Amino acid sequence: MVAPALLLGTPSIAALSQPSALTWQEGAALIKIGLAGIVTAPMFWLLSSSDHWFLEHYHGAEAVGIYSIGYSVAIVGMMVNSAVMSVWLPEATREYEQDPARAQMTLGRFMSRLIAAMALIWLVVAATGGDIIRWLANERFHATADVVPYIAGGVFFMAFYTWPMQDSCLPKS
Repeated sequence: MVAPALLLGTPSIAALSQPSALTWQEGAALIKIGLAGIVTAPMFWLLSSSDHWFLEHYHGAEAVGIYSIGYSVAIVGMMVNSAVMSVWLPEATREYEQDPARAQMTLGRFMSRLIAAMALIWLVVAATGGDIIRWLANERFHATADVVPYIAGGVFFMAFYTWPMQDSCLPKS
């Protein structure tokens, strides 16, 4: 969040103290977008934390620690997925606005390359994740190496879910 502020700059205090040029309807629409984030952010936290809660309830805090080490290694693909999505949507929208007919073919080819890249990342993480844990973590956490391929696979398949969802945001002709 700091990088964009450094690159783009921040508005002056004088600019922030002046009323917005938005109409009432535009302001309401903007607030509605924010309200969706206010609701979905806690829900995301709840869902993403629930596995830890269940593990602690049934297996104790030690199991949560072991799982957390494996999870942090296995979600490398999530970082790549987030980076791709931050670039994908604006570029896909631009491509679609230029020529909707051509965009289907161009974006389809690009999407197949993205899927192949995510499959390669899953394969690398699944193959090396256990070794990375054994190199970096205490022996008590080595048992988590067994779950890394499964979590990495979940991240890989989640990419299939999120990319088409982003595609659905494109304008329809």
